Amino acid sequence: MSVEAQYWLQRAASGGGGGEAARRRRRRRGGGGVSGSLPFFDRVLFPDTSPLAPATEEEAATAAAADEEPASATEVREETETEREAWRLLRRAVVSYCGEPVGTVAAEDPECTETLNYDQVFIRDFVPSALAFLMRGETEIVRNFLLHTLQLQSWEKTVDCYSPGQGLMPASFKIRTVPLDDNKEAFEEVLDPDFGESAIGRVPPVDSGLWWIILLRAYCKITGDYALQERVDVQTGIKLVLSLCLSDGFDLL
Repeated sequence: MSVEAQYWLQRAASGGGGGEAARRRRRRRGGGGVSGSLPFFDRVLFPDTSPLAPATEEEAATAAAADEEPASATEVREETETEREAWRLLRRAVVSYCGEPVGTVAAEDPECTETLNYDQVFIRDFVPSALAFLMRGETEIVRNFLLHTLQLQSWEKTVDCYSPGQGLMPASFKIRTVPLDDNKEAFEEVLDPDFGESAIGRVPPVDSGLWWIILLRAYCKITGDYALQERVDVQTGIKLVLSLCLSDGFDLL
């Protein structure tokens, strides 16, 4: 007889079916864990364990009273000096575009004269910072980041070796100030994406799109702003990322 057949025979013999009587029998056997609901497999997989002892009337009354008590307000934990310093440094690294926060630079060291490309906002590197902002309830910077990086995604199919492939997300971006319509007195801010031109080895950002999708999911789950992921442009961006990453050959360039 197979193990599965023995299990179901034992379930039937021990009253493992539905109904209040069966549930009471399972509770007496310790049905709160694996032992009560899977008696045969419990003995096979966990031979050193034994069924839980039934709760006494006093324990049951205490548990019921605890369930009826209103949940107490969560105590606010005071931040440590290390946490305050970390937040100070993180806020100093925030980058603004047109007056709105859109991310944090990869590294912020005022004593370093050679910034390389660490003064840019990296898609991958911003994700841990974004999660910290979300857990703190500061969601605006994450939403702005998701939408502005989506605008930098390459939507056009290319066949040459010098342009980003369709669906590719940039590795990073930075804010540049350029003259407005050749007017030397008026300027505007633009987002300048980097698709690997400044990276070590000039490699394409193969993971940026996937990190963008992960952060989008985290943002929607934490904020409840599911309308963002249902937007046409966001859905199009997701499809392009998946089409690129799941294709037989990675079409960077």
